[in-house]
Amino acid sequence: MGHRSLEHSAAERVNIGTVEKAERTISGIAGKMCAAFIIVFACLSFGWREPVLAHFASTGYSEIRVAAQELDYRLFLSEEEMIEAVGLDEDADGRLSRQELKAGEQALQSFINEYLLVTGNGRLGQGVLERYATTQKANQQVLQMDVRSVFPEPVEQYLVQYYLFSDKQNSGHRNIATITFGDHQIHQVLGPNNEIITLQGVNGSGTGGAVTWEIPAFLATWIDFTGLGIHHILTGFDHLLFLLGVILIVRSFRQTVWIVTSFTVGHSITLAFAALGIADLPGAFVEPMIALSIVYIAVENVLGKGKSRRWLTTLIFGLVHGFGFAGMLADSLPEERVLLPLFSFNLGVELGQLLVLCIVLPLFRYGRGWMVRSAKGVEIWNRGMSAVSVLIGLIGMYWFVERVFL
Repeated sequence: MGHRSLEHSAAERVNIGTVEKAERTISGIAGKMCAAFIIVFACLSFGWREPVLAHFASTGYSEIRVAAQELDYRLFLSEEEMIEAVGLDEDADGRLSRQELKAGEQALQSFINEYLLVTGNGRLGQGVLERYATTQKANQQVLQMDVRSVFPEPVEQYLVQYYLFSDKQNSGHRNIATITFGDHQIHQVLGPNNEIITLQGVNGSGTGGAVTWEIPAFLATWIDFTGLGIHHILTGFDHLLFLLGVILIVRSFRQTVWIVTSFTVGHSITLAFAALGIADLPGAFVEPMIALSIVYIAVENVLGKGKSRRWLTTLIFGLVHGFGFAGMLADSLPEERVLLPLFSFNLGVELGQLLVLCIVLPLFRYGRGWMVRSAKGVEIWNRGMSAVSVLIGLIGMYWFVERVFL
């Protein structure tokens, strides 16, 4: 009997030693992540370059002004994508200089002639590239091209055909268009599912609009910007990774709802504030902070801390992520009629987020339920979640370094 007690005590000591060793290993990993976090964050004081975008989808912008006999089209496209599509970067520095643009003027005009077509009353117009220059829009370096199509007589109906990047591998390209008819504006999202738009010419009273403007334009704006919001969150891998990190170690469905709701409230507030011009933060600050939020959540997961106040942490970081969501909208929304596009875009973000959660949460629930049938399974599951958290943290750190220094 005494012999069995000694064996049992020895086994307990072995188990306790194993647990303590595992805890020391996890703490060591977390400590190294924290140290790396502090070192890189301290390096921030040395300044940063322009960051990469929080989203890897292709987004362009258009400002279209419709007049009686002409249509002015101001087009903004990513400088990086234009280099890939047209070339012109002779010194291969990833930037288009004035000299390179001047030398490639004919190539730019040919690009416009092939992919941006404007007809008036059924007659194809000659879109003349009047001005081109690199500039900043929505926290990214873009090439601005001003194209004017003039017609010999007043136009009753314009047809704009937008085929940019339609023959490339980037089938996810979208272009947020603000269309001005005299005193009012409408919005369209141009892309693979909306390559051709029909516009009514401006008459003598200075009014015009889409061919059936009232209800269809309202519905088109709602559908377009809701779809844009869904597309934006599904291609916003840093936002999705943050969301995955915050729910990774949460077991209660009720707590998950609180956390996701906190994130929604946080990013909705700053998205609205930034889009309405009430508050804003520079992208050079927001994008690295989004990456750091991923690192922070990963460290909390590895240390096994912060569960009780995770809703608050998520709310605070949600405010930062909201400025990231707003980056692509802030420069494209007018002062008037801003609420519908803003509401629709945010609705799309929430629907896309809900779609991801509806896929991920059942997988987590089923996986954990299958693994925790034994003590060994619980241990394997916990180690697996720690390993995933470490991977999430490393990805977040990589994005931070990339957005700050590369």
